[in-house]
Amino acid sequence: MLRKTIRYQAIRGLQPNAEAKGSFHGYEWKDSKSQLCFNTMVVVRCVLFVLTLLLAHTWSSAIDYTSFTNGELFPEEFQLLVDAASQVSEDEFGGHVMSEIIDAGFTPESHQVTTSDGYILTVFRIPPKPHHSLRGYVARGVVLLQHGLVDSAYTWVMNNATGCLPYMLANAGYDVWLGNIRGNQYGRGHTSLKDTDTEFWDFTFVEHAYKDLPAIIDYALQVSKAKTLTMVGHSQGSAMALLAASNTTVSAKLNQIVALAPAVFIDHSQVTILHLMAKMRIADILAWFNKGEFKLSASILKKLPGLCEWKPSLCENVMCAVSGCPPANNLQLDRFLKLFREYPAPTSIKNILLWSEMNRAGTFRQFDYGKEGNLVNYGTVTPPELDISHSNVPTVVFNGLLDRLADAEDMPRMLALLSPHTVHVEMPNYGHGDFVWGADAHVQLYPAVMDIIDKATQTKAL
Repeated sequence: MLRKTIRYQAIRGLQPNAEAKGSFHGYEWKDSKSQLCFNTMVVVRCVLFVLTLLLAHTWSSAIDYTSFTNGELFPEEFQLLVDAASQVSEDEFGGHVMSEIIDAGFTPESHQVTTSDGYILTVFRIPPKPHHSLRGYVARGVVLLQHGLVDSAYTWVMNNATGCLPYMLANAGYDVWLGNIRGNQYGRGHTSLKDTDTEFWDFTFVEHAYKDLPAIIDYALQVSKAKTLTMVGHSQGSAMALLAASNTTVSAKLNQIVALAPAVFIDHSQVTILHLMAKMRIADILAWFNKGEFKLSASILKKLPGLCEWKPSLCENVMCAVSGCPPANNLQLDRFLKLFREYPAPTSIKNILLWSEMNRAGTFRQFDYGKEGNLVNYGTVTPPELDISHSNVPTVVFNGLLDRLADAEDMPRMLALLSPHTVHVEMPNYGHGDFVWGADAHVQLYPAVMDIIDKATQTKAL
């Protein structure tokens, strides 16, 4: 059977056609001179990075936004983005998932899930509404929604009540679970470590896939008294689902995977910030000073205008990532303030390093500890590739042709590793963030997602 690719005709817009001694995060030195050269390189790049931030701070107050157009960029929208971020204080960050769900008229539950290696994750449940349905039937199934990189469960509930996939599912009678991962604002607990311990941050998305996700799946099935569930992932969350499902123990518990904007191979990513981190090895510089947490406060966005004067495409990337690329920017601007109450979420420096490595090397693989470290950790001189080819779970992949992170050029390579029965759906006017934050996702995307879930769970009309 040939793989089926569908180009989703959107209504709006136009259609565009573990480290070893003697190495440091994949670097190695053979003698003291090599090590000195490496240290000098890091210091120089660090100084340049700090100077750039200082210049950004200086320039940010002097920019004329009316002249800042960069072709398709909308300066008024970008100014609203910056203004929204500046209104969010550190004290307001995190903890809004339950209140959002309650305000939408549901009765959420908060649960603590402990992984096999001791991390304590807070996950959220929205029990089904068995006697009320916006779609005319009651479904009997469990759905787990998994967020992406530097994100949290909040991503699924920050839109308006009619535009959120979890609410649509709960109204249709589904038992909905919102996952979180170690390191974000809902995954700071551990049975023996503190989040100030360096060891706490020794993880990447591989541990998310092999440790966090299986624990959440088992817990949700136990509480819901079900045998299988449907996984819906976004970005890194999709990669986690595909990777976890290559384990037969996990795949036996899944009836369907819906992968939204899956970030697996990202060597064609057009996100300037990612390119800068890969080429200048900014992630390595950060790791030099802090081998633990990677955290970006929303207030940092107040410095973005200065950075954008230096590199205008940065601003276009920010808008594309947050609201979809022009000409179809798709995030309601009044949602920016809510978005930055929980986004971007913390992760580990090691995780950012791995994504940077994969972008640079064009691979989907384990973390690179350097030759000696790889031999210790993997028994090979190079890090092994991550395998997503063994999953037998029915899978539907949605990707956006305006997605600059999970670029459409990288999709064929990923699809070639999946079952030939995998269904591939293209969304011509969708960027990376549109799949979770899009103002029209409840019209353009989620009905199709719900139809897929309905068939997977074999729901029947009343």
